[in-house]
Amino acid sequence: MGAFGEFISKKRQDLGMTLRGFAKELGKSPSYVSDIEKGNREPNEKALLESLVKVLKLSNDEANKLYDMAAAQKNELAQDVSEYVNETALAKVALRTAKENGATEEDWKKFIEKLKEKK
Repeated sequence: MGAFGEFISKKRQDLGMTLRGFAKELGKSPSYVSDIEKGNREPNEKALLESLVKVLKLSNDEANKLYDMAAAQKNELAQDVSEYVNETALAKVALRTAKENGATEEDWKKFIEKLKEKK
């Protein structure tokens, strides 16, 4: 079982939901959901990920973790981040500039803190 499937399974069980009931809430078959939980199927639908967030009552941080794990399972960038980068021209420039200049984890932490100051 992969990290994504384990996360989904644990959250479902924490809510006291059966696999069958959970699948019904998602509008999917129990075997489909079981395959996702076991890591035998990739969560490849944006609508499914959004439904998982809603049905599992995930916090914003948990939702971000879910999106990141789903993307990692497919070796892709998380859909929510990918959409933002594609819609924001300067995000692409910022990422390329960071890459070309060897931005470190510390550089990114400072950048994130600076953005958080705007709130």
